Amino acid sequence: MSGVRPTPDLLGRALLDHLAGSGGYAHLRRADGRLAPLDLGSFFVPYAEFAEYEQELMAHARGEVLDLGCGAGRAVEPLLAVGRRGGDGRPELNWPACDGVTAVDISPGACECVRRRLALWAPVGPVEVVCADWRRLAGGQRLAGRFDTVLCLGAGAGLASDPPGLGRLLDAIWTWLRPGGLALLTGAPPPDGARGPSLTSRLRVEYRGMVGRWFDWLYLDPGYLAKLARRAGFAVVWGPSGEAVGDRCAEYGLALRRPVAGERLRRI
Repeated sequence: MSGVRPTPDLLGRALLDHLAGSGGYAHLRRADGRLAPLDLGSFFVPYAEFAEYEQELMAHARGEVLDLGCGAGRAVEPLLAVGRRGGDGRPELNWPACDGVTAVDISPGACECVRRRLALWAPVGPVEVVCADWRRLAGGQRLAGRFDTVLCLGAGAGLASDPPGLGRLLDAIWTWLRPGGLALLTGAPPPDGARGPSLTSRLRVEYRGMVGRWFDWLYLDPGYLAKLARRAGFAVVWGPSGEAVGDRCAEYGLALRRPVAGERLRRI
């Protein structure tokens, strides 16, 4: 599709189509030309269909939550649901409702999906939807010290684009958290054959004959993420734990804690 003008926010457009029941097939193309399917339905799965490691990770969420890279908002409802029971009558969620959620995504279409879905839910706390690049939020005081939890699902550590960007992302998360707050991060390791613990891949969305803009996504080993997190001052309090495909980890989760003043960190 060389020479085709990129369509702004193509992923957001595809998500809105999917929400309306008129979605088609989407793909991710790598800079080397390889094409992989992009499951739009994965942005809308209910909590019961989350990966086990995601459910375990989200059980740590509490207080005021920043849902970073929220996509279509699949985490927003379970974060604010309380007392809900599944079809067998047993509690569906294993943690109390959080106090409120600030859902952030760079995609206007994804943010509109969250707003439309909120009209169908009955959240027990306030929800603020912010359409912004995390890099712009990192430099300001709007979110500083507001949150008890920062959640980043969907291999969201990849938002950092490259290892230096991950350092900046961790610094931003530190700023957004209150002392004692938790960062619940997910990531995906580099593909087989990659050299080193991290890899930046250039990707774009393709959908219904349209192409999106190229963007960089970071893949990194869980141990490398934990190492950089400790270097940024965090304590690793859970994980890494992940979901295996074959004999390798496909995605994983990690819970980090911003220590309170004077606290001595204990390695795990």
